[in-house]
Amino acid sequence: MTMISRLKEPEELDQILPLIIEFHANNLFYSYYSLSSFIAFITNNCISPFFSIWIAKENDAIVGYAIATIDIKYQVKECIIYDAYSKSTDTDIVKLCFEEIEDWAKDSGCKYISCYSDRAEALEKKYGFEKVSTFMIKKL
Repeated sequence: MTMISRLKEPEELDQILPLIIEFHANNLFYSYYSLSSFIAFITNNCISPFFSIWIAKENDAIVGYAIATIDIKYQVKECIIYDAYSKSTDTDIVKLCFEEIEDWAKDSGCKYISCYSDRAEALEKKYGFEKVSTFMIKKL
């Protein structure tokens, strides 16, 4: 049985840390984030009402997660998907997580959902995202 639940207490973060470490050990979220700073970012923000983490389970085993936040840009609320990972072969898990994020964003008054990731092209094709600009960064 597949289940998606939202993290309610900061202590629950320990449930997904092994998955975050597994995924980002060789594939950093952004090249300018270290794994430890990314985990610190999540830990410091997980108590904010504008930050949410979803946990995906199959038969009580944690197989995925999604992390999103709400930001206001130019006086418009936007939901930003920071990170998502599933090690399950069940493609419905990604769909269920995305539906949860979308519902949360709508309930929070967001007008947009965005994703800044090298994996964002999959969202574009499968869930109706459109490319509107390129995000670039230069290391100093």
